[in-house]
Amino acid sequence: MANSQVHCAADCVQTAGQHRRAPAFLFADQALHIGCVDEADCFELRRIGLQPAEARAVPAYAYAREQFHLAAFVGFELVSVATFLLEDQSEGGAYSGNGFSWRLRGMATHPQHRNCGYATAILERGVRLLRRQQASLLWANGRSTAIEFYLRHGFVRIGQERVKPGVQPHYRIERAL
Repeated sequence: MANSQVHCAADCVQTAGQHRRAPAFLFADQALHIGCVDEADCFELRRIGLQPAEARAVPAYAYAREQFHLAAFVGFELVSVATFLLEDQSEGGAYSGNGFSWRLRGMATHPQHRNCGYATAILERGVRLLRRQQASLLWANGRSTAIEFYLRHGFVRIGQERVKPGVQPHYRIERAL
C-alpha cells in the first residue's frame, strides 16, 4: 500500500467549547465507500493489519460453500476488510455450511486508520447483507485485543479466552442477527 495522503479524518470538531470526533465519512473530500471485492484484494491489508499473526494465503477459505469479502475505501485507498463465510459451528469444533450461521474472518483495518469507524461500517454492512439472506447468527474467533470492539457491536463472549500455539489469544464470540 502506498503511503496515505488520507488521514483518519476523525478530526476534532468543536461544539460549544467541547471537542467531539467526527466520523470520516462526513467529510466530502474523503467519501467512504464499502463494497464487495475479491479475496486477493484483501491479502495485503490483512498482512499489515493482522500482525503479528500471518495473513492466510489466497484462497484462504476454499472450503467455504459461500463467502463474500467486504472492503472500505476512503477515496481510492483500501482501509479496512472483512470476510463473511457460511459456516456453522458445532460443539465438537467441526464446521459445516448446512445452516444459517455465518463466520466473520480476517477483519483488518490499516493501523493508520483505526478508530475511525471503518470496521464498524463494514461489519454493519455485512450484517445487513446476512439478514437479507435470512442468516440467524454471526460468529467469530475475536482477538482478545479487539474484544471490546466486538462487545460494543452486539457480540457476546462464549466461554473463556482461548490460547493456542501459533494463534493469537481470542474468544469465541457470536451475535444473533
